Amino acid sequence: MNVTTCIVSAKVPRTDCTAGTEKAYHTESIAKWALNAGKSIGLVTTTRVLNAYCNDQLVDDIAEQLVHGEIPALKEMAMKAIEILQTNPNGFFLFVEGGRIDHGLHDSTAHIAFEETAEFSRAIKLATKMLSTDAITAGDQFK
Repeated sequence: MNVTTCIVSAKVPRTDCTAGTEKAYHTESIAKWALNAGKSIGLVTTTRVLNAYCNDQLVDDIAEQLVHGEIPALKEMAMKAIEILQTNPNGFFLFVEGGRIDHGLHDSTAHIAFEETAEFSRAIKLATKMLSTDAITAGDQFK
C-alpha cells in the first residue's frame, strides 16, 4: 500500500505516473462535492496552480499561472474571491493556499516559510471575519 500519493488512491505506486492517470484510481475532493451541490468554487494561491512532478521530472503545467511582477497579498486575493463567490445563493467553496510555505520548507529558507505562514494566517482571519464562520485549515507536510 502506498500512503504518499495525492489525489489518487493508495493503490497507485508512487512512481507509476501511468497508473495515476487511470480514473478508477482517482479520488473526489471537497471541491467536487461543492460543484455537485451547485456551489461555486475558487482557488487563490501564491504559487502556480499546478506544480506536478513524476519521478522528479516536472510535468507540463496545463494551467500554468505565472505572475510577472508583484504578487498580490494572499489576503487580498482571498477577499476578492469571496466577494465574487458569495454571489452564488447555493454557497461556495474557496481553497486558499500559502504555497510558498512549502517552498520555504523544502528550500530550507525558514524566513520565507514564516512570512508565508503569517500571510496565510492573515488571509484566513480576514475570510472568517468577512463570512462570520469558521475555516478548515490543513498542512501537507505529514512526514
